[in-house]
Formats: sequence, C-alpha cells, structure tokens
Amino acid sequence: MTKKIKTKLRTELLNAFKNIEETGGGKEYRYFHGVHVANLTQKIIKNEKLEVDSDLLYVTALFHDIGKVKAVDNKSSIDYSSKGNLEHDSVGPDYIGKFIGDIVPKEVLLKISKIIQEKPSVNASLECKVLRDADELCNFGNMQIWRMVTDAVLTKKNIPEAFKY
Repeated sequence: MTKKIKTKLRTELLNAFKNIEETGGGKEYRYFHGVHVANLTQKIIKNEKLEVDSDLLYVTALFHDIGKVKAVDNKSSIDYSSKGNLEHDSVGPDYIGKFIGDIVPKEVLLKISKIIQEKPSVNASLECKVLRDADELCNFGNMQIWRMVTDAVLTKKNIPEAFKY
C-alpha cells in the first residue's frame, strides 16, 4: 500500500471522528486509537512473521471501530451505553463503504467487514486474532493513562475514582 493511500485512509478516519469526544480519551480519540491499533497489527505481523495480508489488516484495524459513529449523541460524544456503541462491530461493507468506498474496492470492503464482525475464538481467522490482540495491546501503556486522566477530568473524578476506571 502506498504512503499516499495510507494518508488518505487516515484522513477519512479523522474526518469520521472529527470533533467527537469520549470521556475515556478525549476529542478524536477513536482516530488515534485506530492508527495505534493499525500500527500494532503491522508490528505483530512482522515480529511473528505471519503470512497475512498486511495491507488488508492495516485498513481493517484503522476502521475497526467505525461503527461507533452510530453511538454519537447530540453533544458530539460517544455514548458508551448506546446500542451503537455496544454493537459497533456489526458493521457491514456498505456502512464502511460510506467512509472508504472510493478508496477500497467492494471485495476488500467485504473482507474488512467480515474480520471486524468475527468474534474471537480458537477457530477465528488469523486476521481476527491479530486485530483483537492489537486492540487489547492498545489498552496498555501511555494510551490507557491518557484515557484514565481524560475521563477523570471530563467526569470530575477524584484520584481514587480515576484509578478505578
């Protein structure tokens, strides 16, 4: 995948989450999360010497949370208790195509949708396992500290409450 296409995909992701805020992460967190997960998938593929389509997994990881756009409330915040958030991974290729259909062919949109909707299990595809591992890894380190602090500030939590988050 060319650098130009990657830049265009990241721009579309940023546009999708532009000015959307989360108590756990702040403004446009889903953009930063998507980029981080996409980069982690590439590191996993390289370090483990996996034979998967790294370009497909990069795009899938970028847009794995795109369904959360349906969870945005009238204050431009993601409502974690909403159906849109709880079912964000049940997005179809047509929905994803609204964001990247002019960049990615229909058959690739189908593959992306399938991987996003796949549930982690022993029999899950290698792509699903890499995506889920990268998504979980994103919950450690500085990203999680950022989310904890942002949530504490936005919800006015004290220090003990922040650590519970």
